[in-house]
Amino acid sequence: MPAEPGFDRPSTGDTAPMAHQDLAQIHQQPRTPLLVMVVSAALFSIIAALALVWENRDHTIEAADRDNSDIARLVSFHVSHVLGSSVRFLDEAATTIRSRGIASFRSDQGQRFLVTLAAKYPELQAIALADEQGQLVVASSLPYPPPNIDYSDREYFRRHRAGEGLVIGEVIMSRSLGRRGTTISRAIRSPQGKLEGVVLITIESAHFMELFRKIQRAPHQAISVLRMDGAVFVRSPEVELGSRVPQAPVFEHAARGGSGVYFEEHSAIDGLARLIAFETVDGFPLLVAASQTRDEVLAPWRTFAGFVGGGLLLTLGLLGIASAHAFKSVAQNEVLNFELERQASTDSLTGLFNRRQFLALADNELSRSKRYSGPVAVLMMDIDHFKKINDTYGHKIGDLVLQRLASLCTRELRDIDSIGRIGGEEFAILLPNTNGERAAEVAERLRKTIAETGIALEQGLPLHFTVSIGVATTHDVETNVDTLLSQADDALYEAKRAGRNRVAAG
Repeated sequence: MPAEPGFDRPSTGDTAPMAHQDLAQIHQQPRTPLLVMVVSAALFSIIAALALVWENRDHTIEAADRDNSDIARLVSFHVSHVLGSSVRFLDEAATTIRSRGIASFRSDQGQRFLVTLAAKYPELQAIALADEQGQLVVASSLPYPPPNIDYSDREYFRRHRAGEGLVIGEVIMSRSLGRRGTTISRAIRSPQGKLEGVVLITIESAHFMELFRKIQRAPHQAISVLRMDGAVFVRSPEVELGSRVPQAPVFEHAARGGSGVYFEEHSAIDGLARLIAFETVDGFPLLVAASQTRDEVLAPWRTFAGFVGGGLLLTLGLLGIASAHAFKSVAQNEVLNFELERQASTDSLTGLFNRRQFLALADNELSRSKRYSGPVAVLMMDIDHFKKINDTYGHKIGDLVLQRLASLCTRELRDIDSIGRIGGEEFAILLPNTNGERAAEVAERLRKTIAETGIALEQGLPLHFTVSIGVATTHDVETNVDTLLSQADDALYEAKRAGRNRVAAG
């Protein structure tokens, strides 16, 4: 709800005379062009620095994307080649074993056959043959007869028993080699489809780790080869045996395209924020993911940003020093001009407008009110028995009374109101957009506030003083400042004749 004329007070509670506030605004104007130039230069420097840093961030991420994508493609190609060789070997071995029968391989000759066959594929580390119960029959890495090793509990053997022909295994601890490795296995079945045995290849994890070590671009870059069901085929750094991550977002991305790059807030394997590039393995239900942690990717960018930030701070610091000197020079001129104008327009004791300035403001307000047909009121205020106060307490206390009156009026009036000291103890108040009824209410409120407020003396009781106030308002467009002041002055003397400490309307 809008404040009523004459009753809204300054929201800050500032009791400084309104003349000073207006003049302070006027004297900010010479600083504006300099301020605009300084702010523009600072903003340009900040924007340029931010643009440079942001562009470098994009380039840094793009470079990491390329590195990860290159590694993912290279590993995918190598895995496809190794698995392709493995499948050809398994097909050849399964055909021979099926034709001769598994029983014929329970011998030194069977062991040598596997060794000879494995020599054709040097990247394959170990070959083994198990019977339909999962018992080891013969292995290229072990002399005959081999130790009693049972594979029936392995995932790949259970899948063969369930009917699958070729199984890409997961990372396990080899029971024949005693080292980490991954299996690729082929079921050997009778013409009726009965499982007669399983021939499998074990590829040691060290084979892939050596490749990963050579192609890694960053110290903590992770390279994972995953089955589409989430099982880990091989990974660097290594993970716990049996680890599965079917919930990893990479599978969703791979379902939409065979390769790509995305940012993952929390890796499904180690929980770290990672930039990941993936590539599916041609011909096999596998995908390769090469990734770097966000901190690792952005480390060089942060260093760059630090240098740019330091340069920006230095630039802004130098700009600030230069600006400070410029503003100091401008401020010195402003202070001089302000003081000259203040002395010319304000009363030195109370800080209020002097008579000349008040009359000029009143004349401007009357002109404005005539254009917009708004009422204007003037209050003439005089301190009761002021001469007696000076004679009794001295001129020092009299000055305090004048200053207290100025402070109280400034506090109670609106920002748009104007108050001036136009005589020794006589004050005038201009109330724009205020009719006679409201002006009388404002005058009564001022009178009461002043009467209830005292000045603490060094000795004795507080000094209380009162005022008489005359009120006049515009009645037609022909009313001028002199007429309005004269009417208010007449009302003031009417208040004094009626006994003082009261309000009278003209």
